[in-house]
Amino acid sequence: MVPENRGFESHYGYLIGAEGHYNHSQFIQGQSGVDFRDGGKSTNSSWGQYGAEIFADRVEKLVEAHDPEESFYMYVGLQNVHYPLEAPQKYVDMYSWIEDRDRRIYAAMTKSMDDTVGRIIDSFKNKGLWEDTIVYFTTDNGGSTLYGGNNWPLRGLKNTLWEGGIRGIGSIKIPGVSADKRNQLMHVVDVFPTLLDLTQCANTRKVKFDGKSQAKMLVENDESQNDSFLINIDPLRLNKKSPDNRTWNSDYDVRVQSGLRWKQWKLLTGQPSSDGYPTGHIYPPEWPKTDRKNDNTNNFDAISDLNVRLYDIENDPLEDFEISNENKDIVEQMLNMLSAYNSNAVPCRWPKPDPAGLPDQNDGFWKPWINTNHKLQFEPSL
Repeated sequence: MVPENRGFESHYGYLIGAEGHYNHSQFIQGQSGVDFRDGGKSTNSSWGQYGAEIFADRVEKLVEAHDPEESFYMYVGLQNVHYPLEAPQKYVDMYSWIEDRDRRIYAAMTKSMDDTVGRIIDSFKNKGLWEDTIVYFTTDNGGSTLYGGNNWPLRGLKNTLWEGGIRGIGSIKIPGVSADKRNQLMHVVDVFPTLLDLTQCANTRKVKFDGKSQAKMLVENDESQNDSFLINIDPLRLNKKSPDNRTWNSDYDVRVQSGLRWKQWKLLTGQPSSDGYPTGHIYPPEWPKTDRKNDNTNNFDAISDLNVRLYDIENDPLEDFEISNENKDIVEQMLNMLSAYNSNAVPCRWPKPDPAGLPDQNDGFWKPWINTNHKLQFEPSL
C-alpha cells in the first residue's frame, strides 16, 4: 500500500502519522523509530530539518525539473498543524502575545504552513504553470482542542461527529473560474471524480466511485450533485449507558455511533463524542473568561442523554437545538438510510500486530514489510 504501488512515481515523506516535525520519528507499541522515506527507501537524512520546509524544498525541485508539456498530479500532505506541536522559533516569536502555549505554537505552525503553501504556489508561477493548474486545498477533520486547535463557534472537536469535528474548510483554484464561494454540500469522496471531470480524464476502468463529480457546481455554480452523505458508522463504539428508551420503526441499532447528513438535516446516533471528550462549544483559550456566556469548555459529560439526535444544520449550524422528537418522520427516514449503508458495510477486521514492522527489526525505522506466508487475494484496481 505504499504510494509507489498506488500510482505515484515518487514519494518523499512519512507513512504513519503524528511524527516529530524535526526528528521524523514516531513512538508506538513501546518503540520509537524513524518514519521517513525517499525514493522507496527509509532514510534519516532529513533529521533535524522542519517538515514543512523540506517538503516545500522538494516540491520546488520537482516543479523546476518538470517538462511543462506533460500534465501531472501532485499530492502534498503537510504535517502542519498536526500534533506534536512544533514550529521554528521565528514563527513562535510572531505570536508571543498568545499566552496559552499550545495555541501560540499552533498559530506558529499555521503561519509556517501558510508560507509553505506560498512557496509551492510561487514554484508553479516561476515555472509558468500556474494559470493551467488546478489547486485543491483542504483539511481532513476539525481541529483538536486538546492540542491547540479550536473550532469556535462550531460544536465539538476532532474525533467527534459534531460539526467542529467533521466540517472542514477548503478552497479550489480552477483555471478560468473566478473567485467565489459555494454554499453547497460536498464530501471528500467527491474530490476524485470531480478532479477527473475537471481534467477531462476518462474513467476508462469504469471504477464505481463512492462520491459524485461536483465539477458543474464548482465551475457553473450549479446545484450540488449530492443531497446526502454518510458521516460515519462505527460498530465498535456502542453506547449502552444512555437512558434513551424511545423506540423506532427502523431496524438500525441506534446505540451505534454514527452520523448522516441529508439535505439540511443531520442525524447522530449513539454517543457523538468519545469518552472524556468535551460535548459542547469550546471557546478559544485566548478569549477573556469575562466575555464568555454559558461556558461549556469543561463539559466532559461522557454519557449521552440521547441515542438519537437530529439537527437542522442550515438553520442551526452550531447544533444548539436537538429536534428529533419534533421530526420523527425525518428521523425514521434517515435511520432507514443508515440501515441501507450498513447493509453492505465490510465487517471490522483487526489483525494482530506483526512485529516484522517494528523498528527493532528494521535498523530503527518503521518500514513496510511483506509476510511471505500471506498472498494477496485481490488485484488493486487503481
